[in-house]
Amino acid sequence: MIKEKENGEAEIKESKTNIVKTGGKLYIAGEYSVLTLNQSAIIKNIDIFMKAEIKFSEKYSIYSDMYDYSVTLEEDDKNYSLITETVNIVNEYLQLKGIHIKPFNMKITGKMEKNGKKYGIGSSGSVVILVIKAMFELYYKKLNKKFFSKEIIFKLAAYTLLKLGDNGSMGDLACISYENMVFYTSFDREKIKEFIEKKDLKEVLEMDWGYKIEEIKCGIECNFLVGWTKKPSISSEMIKIVKSSIDKKFLSEVQVIVNNLREAIINGDSVRKIRTDDLGRVNDTLYDTVKIDKNENIIVGSETQIKFLGNSKNDPEGLENAKRAFQKLSSEKFKKYLDNNAEISVPPEQYQGILNEADSKINKLSSQLDKLKNLGKTEEVLKIENKINDLKKLKKNLITKMF
Repeated sequence: MIKEKENGEAEIKESKTNIVKTGGKLYIAGEYSVLTLNQSAIIKNIDIFMKAEIKFSEKYSIYSDMYDYSVTLEEDDKNYSLITETVNIVNEYLQLKGIHIKPFNMKITGKMEKNGKKYGIGSSGSVVILVIKAMFELYYKKLNKKFFSKEIIFKLAAYTLLKLGDNGSMGDLACISYENMVFYTSFDREKIKEFIEKKDLKEVLEMDWGYKIEEIKCGIECNFLVGWTKKPSISSEMIKIVKSSIDKKFLSEVQVIVNNLREAIINGDSVRKIRTDDLGRVNDTLYDTVKIDKNENIIVGSETQIKFLGNSKNDPEGLENAKRAFQKLSSEKFKKYLDNNAEISVPPEQYQGILNEADSKINKLSSQLDKLKNLGKTEEVLKIENKINDLKKLKKNLITKMF
């Protein structure tokens, strides 16, 4: 440990070695859609660990078994830049909390790979969180518990990666920080990057970033089994490839899947909802999702059509989204869904507005109907009655399980 001599110099005595571990992660659903603001994903923690041993010393010494050498904190080494940047940020955080920081020796082991091939469950986030946890463990007795909560670990890790230009969703950090399966909803990372550039660490950490992290507990006892393909996939490259092909339809469909999966996990339900595209029914003319049982059989009558209408240039706040959605859903183009009695899933913020628009239209048509009946215009009466019936069917088939 470190003590101060009477002359103010530091005296180093034998220090206790603190050991911490950090596991891996695996995306269950929503891996690439979660790159988009307000999209969600389910991510499972994996109990294959990296380990850090840390103790106070006369000077900084950092070693990782990824490399065959160690560095000091002052060295500008490209391989160790992620670790040293994390150390610098945590040191700044500790000083904000009134902690007198001291040099330490840290050894990191556990490559999450075999024969040079990565398992694909680790990430740069695993390393960052390991360093944060190790440093918190070193100062454990001097820190108030609220200073090293799961949320703080997540924010510090995300702050570090965003500062270094990482383009990920930060969902892996949520899972690894909370050491649990999580339901994660992404935040505006570009906005937080701007704050990091303009504001100090204290201000940024105290902000509401807009993300959501919910720890999920499975409703039934089960074993979680993971297969390893032995084929590496570079996350940053995959993100660039996938991002260009993500559209609103894909995002809305995946969000339905993620939310239904969340409910199924919590309730221990073996029935699951998947995209019809994933069944080989690419661009199905009627349905976007379908439910299947534990034996992979399609459940008859479970098909759903998803309709998502984003904000327009003329209505950036989305105040007229429900009205525009109703106009589309009640048009001749969408009549095929009503004729096939398809359930239509819409976002909750548009659901009631669409129902209100339908009721208003039904009332207007009903008034016209009475006048036409009095005039004896049988053909026009029939058309109006059919339209009213279609609108009633639309109301009946409208559901909101998107978010």
